[in-house]
Amino acid sequence: MNGRPADLETRVRDAAAAAVLTVPGVAFLRPGLSGLLRGRSGRTGQGARGAGAVRVRRGGAPGSWEIGVELATLRGHRALDVTRSVRSAVRRAVGEETGSADLAAGRVTVSVTVTGIA
Repeated sequence: MNGRPADLETRVRDAAAAAVLTVPGVAFLRPGLSGLLRGRSGRTGQGARGAGAVRVRRGGAPGSWEIGVELATLRGHRALDVTRSVRSAVRRAVGEETGSADLAAGRVTVSVTVTGIA
């Protein structure tokens, strides 16, 4: 938790991306159109892992986070089940990364968009 806020955001994004990839039924992180366009415009800072597929920003309340994830599911897995598991995994990972034990109170909002089936 030392360092600049941008460093913390990068660590949170990387932790969230790693957590997503451990969830059964997730094929891969997949940026939507906006993420692909951002990548082509030469902007960096998304991190190598899941560039554009995991977006992180501070929430309105102190210590809160808003995280967006775009992914593809594996064929044969229900998107709803995968989405619920991804939300839980990301909340846990962000809690561990930030040292926040109070994640159940809505301090981490996770939105998941399934962009494809592999």
